Amino acid sequence: MAGTVGHGYDKTVRCPRRPPKGTSVPSRLPIAHLCLGVLYAVLMVLAVSPGENVAEVARVVFGLIGLAAAAWAARDRGPAHRAWLAVTFFPWGGLALGGAALSALVLFRQALVQRESDEQAVTDHLTGLSNRSLFRVTDTRSLARAARTGKYSAVLVIDMNGFKEVNDTLGHKSGDLVLVEFAELLRRCVPAPGLPCRLGGDEFAVVLPDLDNPEQAYEVAGRIAAEVSPVVVDGKIIAMAASVGVAVSAPGELTHDEIVHRADQAMYRAKRSAPHTRWAAWQESFEQPVVELRAA
Repeated sequence: MAGTVGHGYDKTVRCPRRPPKGTSVPSRLPIAHLCLGVLYAVLMVLAVSPGENVAEVARVVFGLIGLAAAAWAARDRGPAHRAWLAVTFFPWGGLALGGAALSALVLFRQALVQRESDEQAVTDHLTGLSNRSLFRVTDTRSLARAARTGKYSAVLVIDMNGFKEVNDTLGHKSGDLVLVEFAELLRRCVPAPGLPCRLGGDEFAVVLPDLDNPEQAYEVAGRIAAEVSPVVVDGKIIAMAASVGVAVSAPGELTHDEIVHRADQAMYRAKRSAPHTRWAAWQESFEQPVVELRAA
Protein backbone atom coordinates (compact mmCIF):
# COMPACT_ATOMS: atom_id res chain seq x y z
CA MET A 1 0.00 0.00 0.00
CA ALA A 2 1.39 3.37 -1.07
CA GLY A 3 2.31 5.77 1.66
CA THR A 4 3.05 3.15 4.34
CA VAL A 5 6.28 2.18 5.99
CA GLY A 6 7.34 -0.83 8.00
CA HIS A 7 6.38 0.65 11.37
CA GLY A 8 2.84 -0.75 11.39
CA TYR A 9 1.03 2.56 10.92
CA ASP A 10 0.03 4.84 8.02
CA LYS A 11 2.70 7.33 7.01
CA THR A 12 0.08 9.98 6.54
CA VAL A 13 -0.96 9.75 10.19
CA ARG A 14 0.64 12.55 12.13
CA CYS A 15 2.42 11.76 15.36
CA PRO A 16 1.27 14.40 17.77
CA ARG A 17 2.98 14.99 21.04
CA ARG A 18 -0.35 14.56 22.77
CA PRO A 19 -2.81 11.69 22.31
CA PRO A 20 -5.52 12.36 19.68
CA LYS A 21 -9.03 12.98 20.90
CA GLY A 22 -11.08 9.85 21.28
CA THR A 23 -8.18 7.62 22.28
CA SER A 24 -7.92 5.91 25.64
CA VAL A 25 -4.39 7.07 26.43
CA PRO A 26 -4.32 8.50 29.96
CA SER A 27 -3.51 12.17 30.14
CA ARG A 28 -1.28 11.56 33.14
CA LEU A 29 1.19 9.43 31.18
CA PRO A 30 3.63 12.30 30.37
CA ILE A 31 3.75 13.15 34.07
CA ALA A 32 4.52 9.51 34.81
CA HIS A 33 7.38 9.69 32.30
CA LEU A 34 8.75 12.78 34.00
CA CYS A 35 8.57 11.16 37.43
CA LEU A 36 10.23 8.06 36.05
CA GLY A 37 13.08 10.16 34.72
CA VAL A 38 13.56 11.81 38.09
CA LEU A 39 13.56 8.46 39.86
CA TYR A 40 16.19 7.08 37.54
CA ALA A 41 18.31 10.18 37.91
CA VAL A 42 18.38 9.33 41.61
CA LEU A 43 19.07 5.72 40.66
CA MET A 44 22.16 6.67 38.72
CA VAL A 45 23.52 8.45 41.78
CA LEU A 46 22.76 5.51 44.06
CA ALA A 47 24.37 3.08 41.62
CA VAL A 48 27.80 4.60 42.25
CA SER A 49 27.34 5.25 45.95
CA PRO A 50 28.76 2.96 48.69
CA GLY A 51 26.88 -0.29 49.00
CA GLU A 52 24.69 0.55 51.97
CA ASN A 53 21.53 -1.44 52.55
CA VAL A 54 19.26 1.54 51.91
CA ALA A 55 20.89 2.23 48.56
CA GLU A 56 20.59 -1.42 47.53
CA VAL A 57 16.89 -1.51 48.40
CA ALA A 58 16.31 1.75 46.56
CA ARG A 59 17.96 0.40 43.42
CA VAL A 60 15.72 -2.66 43.45
CA VAL A 61 12.57 -0.61 44.09
CA PHE A 62 13.35 1.85 41.32
CA GLY A 63 14.10 -0.98 38.94
CA LEU A 64 10.74 -2.61 39.66
CA ILE A 65 8.97 0.72 39.26
CA GLY A 66 10.59 1.18 35.88
CA LEU A 67 9.58 -2.25 34.64
CA ALA A 68 6.02 -1.85 35.91
CA ALA A 69 5.67 1.56 34.28
CA ALA A 70 7.04 0.22 31.02
CA ALA A 71 4.60 -2.69 30.99
CA TRP A 72 1.62 -0.47 31.89
CA ALA A 73 2.30 2.29 29.40
CA ALA A 74 3.18 -0.02 26.50
CA ARG A 75 -0.27 -1.62 26.32
CA ASP A 76 -1.57 -1.62 22.76
CA ARG A 77 -4.50 0.79 22.25
CA GLY A 78 -4.47 1.03 18.49
CA PRO A 79 -2.39 2.49 15.63
CA ALA A 80 -2.61 6.10 16.83
CA HIS A 81 -1.39 5.14 20.28
CA ARG A 82 1.49 3.13 18.84
CA ALA A 83 2.49 6.12 16.73
CA TRP A 84 2.39 8.37 19.75
CA LEU A 85 4.47 5.94 21.80
CA ALA A 86 7.04 5.80 19.01
CA VAL A 87 8.01 9.42 19.67
CA THR A 88 7.20 9.80 23.37
CA PHE A 89 7.44 6.60 25.37
CA PHE A 90 10.20 4.44 23.97
CA PRO A 91 13.12 6.71 24.88
CA TRP A 92 11.86 6.64 28.46
CA GLY A 93 11.12 2.94 28.23
CA GLY A 94 14.70 2.28 27.17
CA LEU A 95 15.91 4.29 30.13
CA ALA A 96 13.65 2.31 32.43
CA LEU A 97 14.91 -1.04 31.15
CA GLY A 98 18.51 0.12 31.23
CA GLY A 99 18.11 1.37 34.77
CA ALA A 100 16.54 -1.91 35.83
CA ALA A 101 19.42 -3.85 34.29
CA LEU A 102 21.92 -1.56 36.01
CA SER A 103 20.14 -2.05 39.32
CA ALA A 104 20.32 -5.82 39.00
CA LEU A 105 24.01 -5.71 38.02
CA VAL A 106 25.03 -3.44 40.89
CA LEU A 107 23.02 -5.42 43.43
CA PHE A 108 24.59 -8.68 42.23
CA ARG A 109 28.05 -7.16 42.53
CA GLN A 110 27.34 -5.90 46.04
CA ALA A 111 26.08 -9.34 47.06
CA LEU A 112 29.29 -10.99 45.82
CA VAL A 113 31.48 -8.45 47.64
CA GLN A 114 29.51 -8.89 50.87
CA ARG A 115 29.70 -12.67 50.64
CA GLU A 116 33.45 -12.59 50.06
CA SER A 117 33.90 -10.23 53.01
CA ASP A 118 31.84 -12.48 55.29
CA GLU A 119 33.85 -15.55 54.26
CA GLN A 120 37.16 -13.81 54.93
CA ALA A 121 35.98 -12.81 58.41
CA VAL A 122 35.52 -16.47 59.46
CA THR A 123 38.33 -18.13 57.45
CA ASP A 124 41.95 -18.72 58.39
CA HIS A 125 43.96 -17.02 55.65
CA LEU A 126 46.81 -19.56 55.66
CA THR A 127 45.01 -22.91 55.63
CA GLY A 128 41.57 -21.93 54.36
CA LEU A 129 39.96 -23.67 57.34
CA SER A 130 37.37 -22.00 59.55
CA ASN A 131 38.82 -19.81 62.27
CA ARG A 132 38.22 -19.60 66.02
CA SER A 133 35.22 -17.29 65.60
CA LEU A 134 33.30 -19.70 63.36
CA PHE A 135 34.41 -22.61 65.57
CA ARG A 136 32.66 -21.07 68.58
CA VAL A 137 29.51 -20.21 66.63
CA THR A 138 29.26 -23.64 65.01
CA ASP A 139 29.87 -25.56 68.23
CA THR A 140 27.36 -23.46 70.15
CA ARG A 141 24.72 -24.13 67.51
CA SER A 142 25.63 -27.82 67.43
CA LEU A 143 25.15 -28.17 71.19
CA ALA A 144 21.83 -26.32 71.08
CA ARG A 145 20.58 -28.49 68.22
CA ALA A 146 21.71 -31.64 70.02
CA ALA A 147 19.67 -30.63 73.06
CA ARG A 148 16.56 -30.38 70.87
CA THR A 149 17.09 -33.50 68.77
CA GLY A 150 18.53 -35.86 71.38
CA LYS A 151 21.80 -36.29 69.47
CA TYR A 152 25.38 -36.19 70.72
CA SER A 153 27.88 -33.46 69.86
CA ALA A 154 31.66 -33.69 70.05
CA VAL A 155 34.74 -31.47 69.89
CA LEU A 156 38.27 -32.52 69.01
CA VAL A 157 41.19 -30.30 70.05
CA ILE A 158 44.42 -31.06 68.19
CA ASP A 159 47.91 -29.79 68.90
CA MET A 160 50.85 -30.58 66.63
CA ASN A 161 53.91 -32.13 68.30
CA GLY A 162 57.35 -30.70 67.61
CA PHE A 163 56.11 -27.87 65.44
CA LYS A 164 58.27 -25.26 67.19
CA GLU A 165 61.38 -27.20 66.22
CA VAL A 166 60.28 -27.15 62.57
CA ASN A 167 59.97 -23.37 62.68
CA ASP A 168 63.28 -22.95 64.50
CA THR A 169 65.32 -25.23 62.23
CA LEU A 170 63.70 -24.86 58.79
CA GLY A 171 62.07 -21.44 59.04
CA HIS A 172 58.53 -20.13 59.13
CA LYS A 173 57.93 -20.77 55.43
CA SER A 174 58.44 -24.51 55.92
CA GLY A 175 56.34 -24.36 59.08
CA ASP A 176 53.49 -22.77 57.13
CA LEU A 177 53.66 -25.52 54.53
CA VAL A 178 53.41 -28.14 57.27
CA LEU A 179 50.32 -26.40 58.64
CA VAL A 180 48.76 -26.39 55.17
CA GLU A 181 49.48 -30.12 54.78
CA PHE A 182 47.90 -30.85 58.14
CA ALA A 183 44.83 -28.81 57.22
CA GLU A 184 44.42 -30.95 54.09
CA LEU A 185 44.66 -34.07 56.25
CA LEU A 186 41.82 -32.80 58.44
CA ARG A 187 39.66 -32.10 55.40
CA ARG A 188 40.13 -35.71 54.28
CA CYS A 189 39.47 -37.25 57.69
CA VAL A 190 36.53 -35.18 58.95
CA PRO A 191 33.20 -36.31 57.46
CA ALA A 192 30.40 -33.87 56.70
CA PRO A 193 28.81 -32.07 58.46
CA GLY A 194 31.90 -31.91 60.68
CA LEU A 195 33.86 -28.66 60.65
CA PRO A 196 37.69 -28.60 60.86
CA CYS A 197 39.10 -25.32 62.19
CA ARG A 198 42.42 -23.69 62.94
CA LEU A 199 42.40 -21.98 66.31
CA GLY A 200 45.80 -20.37 65.87
CA GLY A 201 49.45 -21.35 65.69
CA ASP A 202 49.70 -25.15 65.56
CA GLU A 203 46.38 -25.71 67.36
CA PHE A 204 43.37 -27.06 65.49
CA ALA A 205 39.87 -28.17 66.41
CA VAL A 206 36.99 -30.13 64.91
CA VAL A 207 33.25 -29.84 65.57
CA LEU A 208 31.28 -33.07 65.09
CA PRO A 209 27.53 -32.39 65.26
CA ASP A 210 24.52 -34.72 65.15
CA LEU A 211 26.22 -37.90 66.36
CA ASP A 212 24.21 -41.02 67.15
CA ASN A 213 26.76 -42.20 69.70
CA PRO A 214 30.16 -41.14 71.14
CA GLU A 215 31.96 -43.90 69.24
CA GLN A 216 31.53 -41.90 66.03
CA ALA A 217 33.74 -39.15 67.47
CA TYR A 218 36.33 -41.70 68.59
CA GLU A 219 36.43 -43.13 65.05
CA VAL A 220 37.23 -39.70 63.61
CA ALA A 221 39.99 -39.14 66.18
CA GLY A 222 41.49 -42.54 65.38
CA ARG A 223 41.31 -41.82 61.66
CA ILE A 224 43.19 -38.54 62.10
CA ALA A 225 45.85 -40.22 64.26
CA ALA A 226 46.30 -42.99 61.69
CA GLU A 227 46.65 -40.55 58.79
CA VAL A 228 49.33 -38.38 60.38
CA SER A 229 52.66 -39.22 58.74
CA PRO A 230 55.88 -37.50 57.63
CA VAL A 231 55.56 -34.95 54.84
CA VAL A 232 57.99 -33.69 52.23
CA VAL A 233 58.54 -29.92 52.32
CA ASP A 234 61.07 -28.25 50.03
CA GLY A 235 62.68 -31.61 49.36
CA LYS A 236 63.07 -32.43 53.04
CA ILE A 237 61.19 -35.10 54.99
CA ILE A 238 59.57 -33.63 58.07
CA ALA A 239 58.10 -35.81 60.80
CA MET A 240 54.54 -34.70 61.52
CA ALA A 241 52.79 -35.78 64.71
CA ALA A 242 49.84 -34.54 66.73
CA SER A 243 47.97 -35.01 69.98
CA VAL A 244 44.18 -35.30 69.74
CA GLY A 245 41.76 -34.78 72.60
CA VAL A 246 38.10 -35.79 72.32
CA ALA A 247 35.14 -34.59 74.38
CA VAL A 248 31.55 -35.65 73.79
CA SER A 249 28.44 -33.95 75.10
CA ALA A 250 25.21 -35.82 75.70
CA PRO A 251 22.06 -33.93 74.67
CA GLY A 252 21.91 -30.69 76.68
CA GLU A 253 24.83 -31.68 78.93
CA LEU A 254 27.62 -29.17 78.22
CA THR A 255 28.18 -25.60 77.09
CA HIS A 256 30.76 -24.58 74.51
CA ASP A 257 33.36 -23.58 77.09
CA GLU A 258 32.86 -26.78 79.07
CA ILE A 259 33.24 -29.16 76.13
CA VAL A 260 36.32 -27.29 74.86
CA HIS A 261 37.85 -27.47 78.33
CA ARG A 262 37.29 -31.24 78.42
CA ALA A 263 38.79 -31.66 74.95
CA ASP A 264 41.82 -29.63 76.07
CA GLN A 265 42.29 -31.87 79.10
CA ALA A 266 42.12 -34.96 76.92
CA MET A 267 44.59 -33.47 74.43
CA TYR A 268 47.13 -32.77 77.19
CA ARG A 269 46.74 -36.34 78.42
CA ALA A 270 47.46 -37.59 74.88
CA LYS A 271 50.46 -35.25 74.66
CA ARG A 272 52.21 -37.21 77.37
CA SER A 273 52.98 -39.73 74.64
CA ALA A 274 54.65 -37.10 72.44
CA PRO A 275 56.42 -37.02 70.04
CA HIS A 276 54.19 -39.86 68.83
CA THR A 277 50.65 -39.26 67.64
CA ARG A 278 48.03 -40.29 70.13
CA TRP A 279 44.42 -39.50 70.88
CA ALA A 280 42.55 -39.62 74.17
CA ALA A 281 38.91 -39.27 75.17
CA TRP A 282 38.01 -37.17 78.19
CA GLN A 283 37.40 -39.00 81.44
CA GLU A 284 36.30 -37.64 84.77
CA SER A 285 39.59 -38.73 86.31
CA PHE A 286 41.38 -36.10 84.17
CA GLU A 287 39.89 -33.40 86.41
CA GLN A 288 41.02 -34.92 89.73
CA PRO A 289 44.40 -33.10 90.01
CA VAL A 290 42.59 -29.77 89.57
CA VAL A 291 40.05 -30.63 92.29
CA GLU A 292 42.76 -31.68 94.76
CA LEU A 293 44.72 -28.49 94.15
CA ARG A 294 41.70 -26.33 94.85
CA ALA A 295 40.95 -28.29 98.02
CA ALA A 296 44.47 -27.67 99.25
